[in-house]
Amino acid sequence: EAVEWSGVDLVSCGLPHCPTPEVIAGLPPHLRLLGVSPDFRRAMQSPSTPSHDAVAQAPRIRHDVAALTLLATTLLAKSGVRDDIARAVAELLVDADLMGHTTHGLALLAPYLDEIARGAMRASGEPTLVAARTATQFWDGNRLPGPWLTRRAFDAASALAREHGTGTVVTRRSHHIACLAVYLPAITARGQMGIVHCSDPSGQSVAPFGGLTPVFTPNPFAVGIPTSGDPILLD
Repeated sequence: EAVEWSGVDLVSCGLPHCPTPEVIAGLPPHLRLLGVSPDFRRAMQSPSTPSHDAVAQAPRIRHDVAALTLLATTLLAKSGVRDDIARAVAELLVDADLMGHTTHGLALLAPYLDEIARGAMRASGEPTLVAARTATQFWDGNRLPGPWLTRRAFDAASALAREHGTGTVVTRRSHHIACLAVYLPAITARGQMGIVHCSDPSGQSVAPFGGLTPVFTPNPFAVGIPTSGDPILLD
């Protein structure tokens, strides 16, 4: 209620599953929405959902990829993120949106900026090589931005695989790595198969089968398999 809306025409839903129809209905009718999840859009089609122009316009909004990437890069850079890191994070978040993973695309940008502001995500630096063997490396991510770290880890693993037939990079203390599938096309384009696993032992967000209390980390994984045409991507 304290926001002056006259100079605003677009609202980004930073947490796509969070807004309710009542919240949307309370916004000024000229506003458009970006980042509304598919589940929420389906709910908004219900006859019982309050009607709102912003909701009706949301699915029709299209934005230039280069402009969105520049916007995200600029916001990260203004927060102190090193230029190459900011560009990589922005590219990977936009790629996630293009792949349809809207919960792990630009919707994560605002939370990332918050993490940088409170010092939970580092804005610059390098990963530390903790240990290395012939075809394996173990990194300390030093709480650097996860998308940038993961892209670098994949590049390192790819180089190891070209030399040794297989390559593995394990990273500890990375920040959030966003959408797992976005790292795979660059690997399959090289004729290699890529596998990425992610675990957060301190996170408890998934309940066991039949249970109600969250106990486990989500433990997502993704696989990219090259073919003679489009790659097979599993996420």
